[in-house]
Amino acid sequence: MKPFTKKQNIIFLILSFVFFLLTFIPVIYSNNLLQILHPFLENKVFHRTFELGKWTDTINALIAFPIFFVILIDTIIFLRFSNKSKTILLIFYGICFLIFTGIIISMTSYNYIDSDEVSELLLAKECYLQKYFWPTQWHYSTELRTLNAQIISAPLFLFTSNLHLIKIITAEILIFLMALSLFFFLSELKIQELWMKLLACLWIIVPFSWVLYRFLHFGNYYIPHVSIIFCFLGLFYGLIFNDYSKKKKTVYLILFCLLSFIAGVSGIRYILYFEIPLAILYFWRQTYNLFEEKQKFNFKQFFFGNIKIKTTFISLIFAIFGYFLNSFVLNKFYSYSNWNTARFNPYGDITFTRFFGELLTVFGYQHNVSVFTPGGVVNVLLFVFIVFFIICFIKAYKTETSEKNKDFLSFLLIMTVFNCFIFKNTDQFYNRFLILPFIFVLPCIILFIKNPAIKTLYKGIITFSFTIIVLTSTVLVYESFLNEKRNDDKIGITNFLKNNDYHYGYASFWNANVFTYLTDGKIEVANLDRDEADFYNFHIHKWLTPERYCTDDFGGNEKMILIVTKDEYTKSSDAKLFSNGKLVFRDDYYYIFEYKDNKTFKESF
Repeated sequence: MKPFTKKQNIIFLILSFVFFLLTFIPVIYSNNLLQILHPFLENKVFHRTFELGKWTDTINALIAFPIFFVILIDTIIFLRFSNKSKTILLIFYGICFLIFTGIIISMTSYNYIDSDEVSELLLAKECYLQKYFWPTQWHYSTELRTLNAQIISAPLFLFTSNLHLIKIITAEILIFLMALSLFFFLSELKIQELWMKLLACLWIIVPFSWVLYRFLHFGNYYIPHVSIIFCFLGLFYGLIFNDYSKKKKTVYLILFCLLSFIAGVSGIRYILYFEIPLAILYFWRQTYNLFEEKQKFNFKQFFFGNIKIKTTFISLIFAIFGYFLNSFVLNKFYSYSNWNTARFNPYGDITFTRFFGELLTVFGYQHNVSVFTPGGVVNVLLFVFIVFFIICFIKAYKTETSEKNKDFLSFLLIMTVFNCFIFKNTDQFYNRFLILPFIFVLPCIILFIKNPAIKTLYKGIITFSFTIIVLTSTVLVYESFLNEKRNDDKIGITNFLKNNDYHYGYASFWNANVFTYLTDGKIEVANLDRDEADFYNFHIHKWLTPERYCTDDFGGNEKMILIVTKDEYTKSSDAKLFSNGKLVFRDDYYYIFEYKDNKTFKESF
């Protein structure tokens, strides 16, 4: 393909910048445009009425067409740019999408956020109040948050108490750090071309599926996991394969052991994700060599005679020590659950069809979209991408001459098979858990591009299709969440809470933290758990909440409120809990009862 001249580089870069920004504006205002286009399509185009909800995706597809074509053209002409222009274009796209994600989070968090997501902010607030990143006075969920989002969020409370603003800033910083960790990993793989590393970083910056946006970019749950894995492997390959000074390798070794320890302290999941697959790879090789050479087993020679197995063994020891600390020591001081009770499903309970379908959703596959829309194009390209990815992976595995790259491909294969087996066959199967093993598709594609044995046509198809998939899917994800109104039922009650002198209350888990967020911390709402039928078996729910919410002196002598859904009230409307309280608010969705203080509230059970 003939490269652009210097003048053409400048012209096409400027055109790319201008048209990308212009075509993104309708996406930001897609919710408003829906209200305009709906009557226009009814009265002027189809001459009949139709329900907006059924046509939302189709109208959004029309709005997305302009930016889809800009992305398509930029992808087609990308190879004609000079390396410098490629770098500039990728940096521009990366900054834009980073900013756009912040804007989308700002515009959607009130409408979409749930108690799980708010808990990350409330934990950070507790860290700030207790001046400690790992407060013992917090009830965690499935793992101990050792190196997690609160490390970023907690210091922000020094400058502002606005939960909404802190969430946006935290997300932006974490997304950038995730891209930086991938850049570091690719650097340790000795990918020299800057534009290739930036291309992979662009892919990880954009939330190209509902799952990624929900659990990575918006929720921030798995960004620390992804970043730690990239840094861990980068340090590992730096120690094993790269010719660094003794001082630098010492620093790498300290950081490597520290990350291994943190992985174990956090819980079993890190160990499952990368510690065990790495151990399987090198322990198997060492065992195979032992049998091939017909040698007797010697502990010292087996575990310390080879730099790869020695480093892996040291890593595993630190991780196991951390997990031992997590399971038998820290759980006496901290409140959290773990995966020790995970069970195998009945064989075949999770079918391959369901598993593959969930995997597709991680990569942006959309259900029930028209074929001739951007979403339809993404679905088609996704199947094309999968086919050529498998072809390129097999070819790369057979022809890769770099020992480091070959080891990475072997590790990736083992990690994917091992984790897929665990998730598919246990009661811990959720599509979000597939993010971690399959995020390594990104650096894998870069290795394909670098491999001279893979046909140029295959490289072009896989890079072109994946770039179109991730950038287009991201735009569609933005539109989808801009039109998401999950918390519409909370608007009336939130306005009431803001305008009245309440500071403390109770609600069931999926409402408690949300109302704390929606009132920007004006009201602290503690978690309740209850019997499915009524409130007679009431007790405090110690899950993703501060310990001070669970004490008898919560709220002091101030008046206390109870927030219940209409359904929760209807199921037990004759309960003493309600008759002892004063009904101060009701709408079609919620009831609020007021009590003199916390003692009066608890005496109602």
